Parts: sequence; C-alpha cells; structure tokens
Amino acid sequence: MNKKSCLDKILQKRILAIIRLKEVAIAPELVECIISGGVEILEFTSNTPSFLNEIESTRKRYPNVLVGAGTILNEKLAKNAIGAGAQFLVTPNVNEKVAIIAQKFNVPIIMGAFTPTEVANAMVSGADIIKLFPAQLLGIRYLKALMEPFNKAKFFAVGGINHENVKDWFAAGVHGVGIGGGVTGKGTKNSFDLEKVRKNARLIMSINKGLE
Repeated sequence: MNKKSCLDKILQKRILAIIRLKEVAIAPELVECIISGGVEILEFTSNTPSFLNEIESTRKRYPNVLVGAGTILNEKLAKNAIGAGAQFLVTPNVNEKVAIIAQKFNVPIIMGAFTPTEVANAMVSGADIIKLFPAQLLGIRYLKALMEPFNKAKFFAVGGINHENVKDWFAAGVHGVGIGGGVTGKGTKNSFDLEKVRKNARLIMSINKGLE
C-alpha cells in the first residue's frame, strides 16, 4: 500500500487505537480484541517493549489492518520502525528530522503539536496530519481556535478521548482521533479486561459510523 492509500485509509477510518504496554505477553490478545471490535488502524508506541516485533507480527497476522509506530522521537526510531513494517509514523512533538525520514521512505507522518507555532512548524516540516496533543488540556474550544488560522490542516485529537466525548470532538471538526486508554482501559502491568476492550472498541466504532 502506497503513502496516499495509507493516508486515505487513516482519514477515512478516523479512529486510531494507541497501544502502549509495559509487558508484551498480552499484546496478541489485546490486538485481537481491538481489531475484532472494528478498529483498523493501530499504533504501537516505541516505549512498548519489543514494539518492532509487535509491528512486524501484527502486520503478518492482520494484512488488512494499518499498523504504525508512535512516540517516534528520533531518526533511529523512525528508520527501525519503517524497517519493521510500520506503515505510518506518529510523533508527540514537532520533529523535522523524523519528517525527513518519513518523506524519504514515503510513509505518512502524524506529527504532534500544541501551540500555533508548533502547528505551523509541523506543516512546514511536511506533516500529513497534525496530532493535537495533549488535546484534553485545553479542550475543544482551543481546537476550534487553532482551526481558524490553520483551516487547511488535518487535525487528529489525542489525549483523553473516549466514547463519552469522541462525538463532541468530531462535531468540532477534527479529522480523526487517537485513543489509548479510552479503548484499552488502564489495565495493569500485564493484564487487561479483554472483553471490556472489545466492547470499548465496538462502542467507539459504532459512534464513528453513526457520524458518517
């Protein structure tokens, strides 16, 4: 799948599930629950142990699901993630060097930004999507204020998004959302309520479908 196809799918599906784990033994079951709940875009964060292996194995098991790498803080992480099969990159901050790697290997980049200056710099750096993070701190009114001068930017809201507020974020005009705990719950070191994870995924996807 080329960059345009990946980006189109991300923008079409609009829900990105963020997987950040302390132990990866539960990862296959957790991924299965999220995907069976209807989610088709996954992000493994780089501070998840063996995240490169999880990207590679998930892509093999679920070829129709887009799998990306998050918390990409430097060029080495970016290159390693792409080498493991990451189909898109996500950063928590503006990082021109990571954007250059994404462009070199022709993969979409979702770049974290918070202030107007950061949004502008992310766009100049070539971000395909602006990740408003942490979105919950200043909320929807802040997003709307940012969208006025940056009306050509494609925003994803990340941080504090769940089934209770996702409809409000879409109503405000975001192009998508990244959801971590709102899908997986808090869990413990190596345990999650897997049935609840599945239900959370289904609920969020049903809300998203109802808004299409």
